[in-house]
Amino acid sequence: MNFDYFTLYTVIGALECIVAFLLIYYIVKVRSANSTIYLFLVYKLLDAVALTGFGFLNSTHRFISLEFAVVLLYLAWWFFSISMVSYRGKVLKKQSIILAVAVLIAVVVYLATAGVVRECVTAVLSTLLFTTVGIDLIRRRKPYTFPLLIGVCSLIFALANIIRTISYLQIGPSFVMLEVYTTETIHILISLGLILITTIGYFLLLSELDKEIIFEKSRLNRIAMEQSPMEIVITDLHGKITWVNATFCRMTGYAAHEVLGENPRLLQSGLTAPDIYSGLWKTILSGNTWFGEFVNKKKDGTIYFEEAAIAPLKDKRGVINSFIALKSDITDRKVAEELILKQNRELTELNETKNRLFSIISHDLRNPIGNMMSFLELTREFIQDGEQEKVVELLAVAENSSKASYELLENLLNWARSQLSSVAFQPVDFDLHQVIREISDLYQSALTQKEITLLREIPEGTWVHADLDMIRTVLRNLTSNAIKFTPEQGHIAIQSVEEEEEVRVLIRDTGVGIETARLEKLFSFTSNKSTYGTSGEKGTGLGLVLTHEFLAKHGSRLTVESQPGAGSCFSFQLKKAIR
Repeated sequence: MNFDYFTLYTVIGALECIVAFLLIYYIVKVRSANSTIYLFLVYKLLDAVALTGFGFLNSTHRFISLEFAVVLLYLAWWFFSISMVSYRGKVLKKQSIILAVAVLIAVVVYLATAGVVRECVTAVLSTLLFTTVGIDLIRRRKPYTFPLLIGVCSLIFALANIIRTISYLQIGPSFVMLEVYTTETIHILISLGLILITTIGYFLLLSELDKEIIFEKSRLNRIAMEQSPMEIVITDLHGKITWVNATFCRMTGYAAHEVLGENPRLLQSGLTAPDIYSGLWKTILSGNTWFGEFVNKKKDGTIYFEEAAIAPLKDKRGVINSFIALKSDITDRKVAEELILKQNRELTELNETKNRLFSIISHDLRNPIGNMMSFLELTREFIQDGEQEKVVELLAVAENSSKASYELLENLLNWARSQLSSVAFQPVDFDLHQVIREISDLYQSALTQKEITLLREIPEGTWVHADLDMIRTVLRNLTSNAIKFTPEQGHIAIQSVEEEEEVRVLIRDTGVGIETARLEKLFSFTSNKSTYGTSGEKGTGLGLVLTHEFLAKHGSRLTVESQPGAGSCFSFQLKKAIR
């Protein structure tokens, strides 16, 4: 094969193939969804095949190397034209159809003619297509730069084809395609340069389009993040805040400039467990997303609950370069959950209290009353039989049973009124010595029966300021308990210690004591289970509960010191009366 301009076509075809492969690599690498790149790729492939066919004009059948190659060239120009006028991504159907009709007409005319007419058809078609492309690109170039370069090249190529057409007409019938004319050589060199410049310009245009897509996505992402109802925080690898959205500023009270460069620990309230933070860092540094909750603090000191998802952000190499946190305020939900838990606990306690109360009424109150009925029947029979000693004995038992029932009933009524908040708190000044004497007289029979010594070590004139009825109930319950759990011939002491503004009252006994495990449950109506006294006395566990509640109304607290087998000491404090 002679090295003429047809051989040059083969070289150009090979270069077009290389460009096509570069486009395929670009599509695979960037995964571009822009339709113009696929149209331009088809143009390059068709152009490469057509130009290569021209190069083998002397060595292959003329139909394949000329007629068929020219038809492929026409189609390549059409794909180029459509890709250029549609470079913004949307294929222009109307222009595509018009240009397709022009190509079809050119193909028919080319195949039906010969000689210089064919070359004129080729030149006219290329002029039409590339002039359309050039004008369209220049007219719609903004805001891009490189459509102007491609448009100018297209107009230059169209002008070169006009000159080429004039040259063909001047040569006339003597035109022979195999000969190298000066005009044709110049046209080929111009075409080669324009193809090179246009290809480079197209790749630069793709870069512009991709940058716009990335910028637009980034802009939309920023808008979405900025307007998101969730708090969004981005930090660097060291945990320093690099960006926050408006929701974060609104929820925390911090302005963006106040937190940029700071660590998110400025939100810490100290109420989140330390192991949560260590688990968080371990998770995100390993490349995983962490989910959890924080108890944080706003700028004004308000405590709030947050639900958060924190994930690492990675570059193209998969290396972590920052972290993003998406958080939402769940304080209302937490409050609602806590309220539900509280209500459930209260309902459980109410049910247990109800069951316990019914148990007390059905057993501890019903049984003594039933026994008293039996005592009365027996007493009547003994009187009729004249058995005086047995009558006295039964009356003593009935008396003790009635006192116990009365005490239980009194406690039940007082406790029920306290639960309904119908017990009025009416503090007055009174002498504690006098009240203790009344209590000791009330229980003198029980003390005598168990041979227990009661020491009243509260001086006369120990005036306190408290609710008299409530304190009577408190002292009566504590004294009754001391008697119940103190064995025969034991000792009980009721003492007072004057402090600066208060009087501390102590009830000591030498009774059986209380196990450590039971001390924490003494003041719970549902948890405290009553036990039998040293002489089989039955209790309900209600007395200490009522005592605890009455003392709480005084701002006082019932404390217990006890050891099994070594007795117990119950104490509480009352305000001194100002006299």
